[in-house]
Amino acid sequence: LRLLLGPSSPAGRRGAFLLVRAALGLLCAASEASMCAAMRVAVGHREATALLVVFATSVAMFCASTTFLPSSFSMCGLAFAVSLSLLRRHRAAVHVAAVSALLGWPFAGLACVPVGLYAIGGLGLVRTVLHTSIAGLLTVLGTAVVDRLAYG
Repeated sequence: LRLLLGPSSPAGRRGAFLLVRAALGLLCAASEASMCAAMRVAVGHREATALLVVFATSVAMFCASTTFLPSSFSMCGLAFAVSLSLLRRHRAAVHVAAVSALLGWPFAGLACVPVGLYAIGGLGLVRTVLHTSIAGLLTVLGTAVVDRLAYG
């Protein structure tokens, strides 16, 4: 949007700001929906319905995701990681948890510990550490490349 309206245009800056807020809100809604779907598959319809009611009557995650808190991306990433864990997709869960902690808010990495412990039960210690290391390395390298291109 800023490219269309010009980088110094007030409408371009405001439009980009609103577009990012909308994207974060959609990301949060998608993470909540994936948790409900994974809960239905893993545990049952009744529990998934209860979770849906909790999400529908509480706007806390949605409001937090659109306020640009440092942990917003990590919160949504952790929700996706929990969903993947419930579906027993441990490798993907570990990758998503590592990326959300490294890109979002590193202090939220502590909340990813249960996902890692559950992955150790499913994959074993060595494979869990290997996949976590791969995800971390790729995330750090990707961040370094983007920072180098953007900031020199």
